[in-house]
Amino acid sequence: MDITTEATPAYIKDGLCQAAQDLREIADDNAAMRAEFESEGWSGLEQLAMAGDKIGAAYDSLLSLGEKFGLAEEVAAAYQANEMVGSKRTVTEVEGA
Repeated sequence: MDITTEATPAYIKDGLCQAAQDLREIADDNAAMRAEFESEGWSGLEQLAMAGDKIGAAYDSLLSLGEKFGLAEEVAAAYQANEMVGSKRTVTEVEGA
């Protein structure tokens, strides 16, 4: 997937979600390998577990970023329609209050 300056937020969101899915598959493979090694009596697999945790964190970050790009399209549509985005609660909340 090539992302250019003309890419829509939906296109970017799809790319991020696909990358997240690829990471999920890698994390699942990592967990399966770790379980297999442990079942064979291997020890000292902490680094493999840490790698799996980092892959999981990257997966979560990509999904979160994808959701934000999805919201960008809603914000752009609301701006073009000159409508409010969010709810009364999100508009009236004051940070730190």
